[in-house]
Amino acid sequence: MPEGFRGRPVFDAEKCVGCGGCANNCSARCILVFDVCQELRILQYVGRRCTYCGRCAEVCPEKAIT
Repeated sequence: MPEGFRGRPVFDAEKCVGCGGCANNCSARCILVFDVCQELRILQYVGRRCTYCGRCAEVCPEKAIT
């Protein structure tokens, strides 16, 4: 693989704290946040719109996205 190649992001739900930083910084708006209730937040990745820029992984404070 070429140096600097970015593929599909991989999410680790165990590390995710649900801050939503990835969704806020996604230029393609392919990470969606749904607040089901005060205790439950769901993040959904819509891969068909992803440009594989890597911004979501760069801003994740817990390194839950690689």
